[in-house]
Amino acid sequence: MPKRELHVKAVALSGGAIALSVLLAVGAVFLLLRHWRLPPSGADWPTPPTVSGPALQSAPQLDLVAYRAEKQAWLDGAGWVDPGQGIAHIPIADAMDLLVQRSAAAPKRGARR
Repeated sequence: MPKRELHVKAVALSGGAIALSVLLAVGAVFLLLRHWRLPPSGADWPTPPTVSGPALQSAPQLDLVAYRAEKQAWLDGAGWVDPGQGIAHIPIADAMDLLVQRSAAAPKRGARR
């Protein structure tokens, strides 16, 4: 049987060092939690500001209908986004038709004539 080279003293010292480190960490956590559990004195803390509640509407349905109508009109209409740059918006259906027309008319890459 081959002789094993195991340094028992080194293993025992390493294990002891790890155990001591764990005990020190647990002790530090215990002391910190005990220290933080103390109630703060009232004179040191400023009075928190009062916060009003959220501004809720009693009937937001009318605003939602108006908002959706505005967005739908934008989607269904045409107009300028940035006239200086020549950027416009058109209805989605028209944009899809235009895309189909342009892709059908464009020559295929690698196609031979």
